Amino acid sequence: MEAAAKHLTPVTLELGGKSPCYIDTDCDLDVACRRITWGKYMNCGQTCIAPDYVLCEPSLQHQIVQKIKETVKEFYGENIKESPDYERIINLRHFKRILNLLEGQKIAFGGETDEATRYVAPTILTDVDPEARVMQEEIFGPILPIVPVKDADEAIKFINSREKPLAFYIFSHNDKLVRRMINSTSSGGVTANDVIMHFTLSSLPFGGVGSSGMGAYHGKYSFDTFSHQRPCLLKSLKREGANKLRYPPNSQSKVDWAKFFILKRFNRGKLGLLLLALLGIVAAVLLKLRLHCPVSSDDHRSHGPALSLRVRHLSVASPRGTILLGGPLRIMGHSGLQAAGVPHRGSVLGPTAWGRPGRPPKAPQRVCQTSLLCERPQKQQRIKTCRLEPGKYGFDPWL
Repeated sequence: MEAAAKHLTPVTLELGGKSPCYIDTDCDLDVACRRITWGKYMNCGQTCIAPDYVLCEPSLQHQIVQKIKETVKEFYGENIKESPDYERIINLRHFKRILNLLEGQKIAFGGETDEATRYVAPTILTDVDPEARVMQEEIFGPILPIVPVKDADEAIKFINSREKPLAFYIFSHNDKLVRRMINSTSSGGVTANDVIMHFTLSSLPFGGVGSSGMGAYHGKYSFDTFSHQRPCLLKSLKREGANKLRYPPNSQSKVDWAKFFILKRFNRGKLGLLLLALLGIVAAVLLKLRLHCPVSSDDHRSHGPALSLRVRHLSVASPRGTILLGGPLRIMGHSGLQAAGVPHRGSVLGPTAWGRPGRPPKAPQRVCQTSLLCERPQKQQRIKTCRLEPGKYGFDPWL
């Protein structure tokens, strides 16, 4: 950070820490202990997001020790030291550091060491004092302390009384408890009913918070952390009248409007209801226009055999422009329109007005002057503008 600060270079840091693991009484201990054993003793405990210590009620402590012992033998066999799947401490300095963490502790399982090969056996410590040295620094080795707590609330207080961890693991069938512990604590990441696996998902950001780091990476987040998001606002020189609110002289009314638009100090719930009501009114008006168009006083007598036309879209011409009402529709007609040569029901009202598919509709007018684009067996044919009435004169929806 010091080197980066000299050049004003932003940094993303992942610093590790003591990642707690809470085991609830409402939990499948066999599965929980197997997953914890895998995550804790992977690479001889030398991973930054390994479960650092376990928090549980005193009644669970002995069961957890027994199940982890059984799982260790399942993973590494009776002679763990000879197992090709069990690693060694990286160097002698770290080996001696881990030995110092074991001093004065109650070892319930493991504890064997060999300086020549830097071997430290999978080890479990019970009834660990929260003030012990092993609880003051990241272990980064195959030692698992168990700290008894009265309940989940005490576990939350314990976690919050210490530096923020890089990861937090929760084992419980109780989804409400899991969410409460997540909401009541702060950590770089969380995995419920498993360990380490959040690290493997590129769709999730990985990083710390507080003493466990800053920033995040993985997948898209790696690109974001090494990119500068440059905000660009492109405005027009028009509508200067709308900017009077920010120009002097000031007044209380300007302040009130500024609070409304900038600080958004208004009831969003009521605003949402108001918008829903306005949308309902607009929908009702559009529906009324579609179903209750006025009928022309022109002749609607039958002049020929019935013909059904499939209409791809229906547009309504108005003083403000053409409005698309959608489609497809079915037009049933008997009277003839010589100009188009297509039997229909209605009367010619004026020049042709064509709608354009995909264009956003404008505000509807109380005019039922329409243009129809019809599909025929061999070709498409446009009918000149006519006025139709739904239902009564054969203008029916076609699905």
